[in-house]
Amino acid sequence: MEKQEISSESQQIKVSPFKRFCGHAFSGITERSSVLVSYDPESLEGTLEPASTAIKNVASLTMVSSGLFFFYWRRRIFQRLNGVVSISGAGPTILAWSGSIILIFGILNMRTNNPARSS
Repeated sequence: MEKQEISSESQQIKVSPFKRFCGHAFSGITERSSVLVSYDPESLEGTLEPASTAIKNVASLTMVSSGLFFFYWRRRIFQRLNGVVSISGAGPTILAWSGSIILIFGILNMRTNNPARSS
């Protein structure tokens, strides 16, 4: 039996649709103006497409609005319990932390993409 010769053609590996969507959605956080579509595993050269600002803006709006909703829901819990923190449990604290983190990432994602840093 002869050894099979490995062809020198590079086979492009496509990035999964979910990872591409996340690349578009979080392009403000990663400060990239392009998203990877496929790449060659040997040379690590990739094919890029421009990041969608519409997807990024919807993701930013979703994160900011859910962060603000967490603060609103935390306030409703305190109002329902007449401000007694000792019986409210861990829920308001978790809502405050989650809301803060989501709000910060939503605001960071609103940044405009800087093409100079995208290379």
